[in-house]
Amino acid sequence: MPDNSLELFVPGRLCLFGEHTDWAGSYRRFDSTIPVGKALVTGVNQGLTATVERGEKLFEYITPYSQDEDNFLRVKLDGPELKKLAEKGGFFSYVSAAALLMTREFGTGGLRIRNSVSDLPIGRGLASSAAACVLTVRAFNRLYGLGLSESDEMDLAYRAELLTPSRCGRMDQICAFGRTVMHLVFDGDIVTVESVKPAAPFRFIIVDLMSGKDTIQILTDLHRYYPRTSGSVGRGVREFLGRISPILTSKARRAMESGDTTILGNLMKDSQYEFDRCCRPASPKGLKSPRLDRLLNDPFLNDHALGFKGVGSHGDGCAQILARDETGRQKIMEYVEKQLGYSALPLDISPEAS
Repeated sequence: MPDNSLELFVPGRLCLFGEHTDWAGSYRRFDSTIPVGKALVTGVNQGLTATVERGEKLFEYITPYSQDEDNFLRVKLDGPELKKLAEKGGFFSYVSAAALLMTREFGTGGLRIRNSVSDLPIGRGLASSAAACVLTVRAFNRLYGLGLSESDEMDLAYRAELLTPSRCGRMDQICAFGRTVMHLVFDGDIVTVESVKPAAPFRFIIVDLMSGKDTIQILTDLHRYYPRTSGSVGRGVREFLGRISPILTSKARRAMESGDTTILGNLMKDSQYEFDRCCRPASPKGLKSPRLDRLLNDPFLNDHALGFKGVGSHGDGCAQILARDETGRQKIMEYVEKQLGYSALPLDISPEAS
């Protein structure tokens, strides 16, 4: 018999390599000549911690978030409001969409989610919306004994997010698998997930640039040029998403599996350079990133870090840095916070954690 109450944690996710190739690879459902997408992804330390309970014909969600809306949602499962909330946009649209999908698919009863800790930055490219969807799907799954696998939860969370104004790909919901490093291949509607075993510790820093970005604008602009638009801008987007990024991702996987931090750092720099060269012209407003540029061009960072690049859709959300060692990481974090005014979070990827 399933429990009436559970404690759950769902992490955010960091795309190490392969941003945007999830939706680019989905075009193979229409044209098999389009290259598959590839990504290297890991869960992060930060995420959503919640107590979840079964309820009576109601969906309730309490969150510490309070950006532009109340922190409490209470809505009937059998009324039209869930659908309206899902289509409205904003944080509650994601959890409402997940609740709507789960009750439609499985005929479950009500659910109460008390999200007590949310240390995952919103709108920074760390999949906060996907984590909320996965949390809601997992709560229904565990409380009502639905027997869904992590892959099932990932797929349902993706389908839920499609009910919102978001135009996400298939990558974000990998947070359903936790902290494991995963290699993803996107082939139309098929997503192949493989665990990656790093051969040595990789000491990352996630830098919150303390700004915002318009992910929907970035995605809209890049979709406009992929997969068939003519002209030099379209060729650049296709070159990065269809050829350069998958090659870099495959090399990054090999570097991680061989424990070569120097090669991985150089690949991060290569990826950022190629993304700027090929994709920035397609979204001059969405990808205008003064804070990211300031960080990645800082002489101190170039002297002390092995590699660095943007996160997720790019823009002024977050950046990722690979440090040489723990001493170097502490120096970089101190510099980023005290001299640049950004927030820095450590992320360890090690053989023991994967």
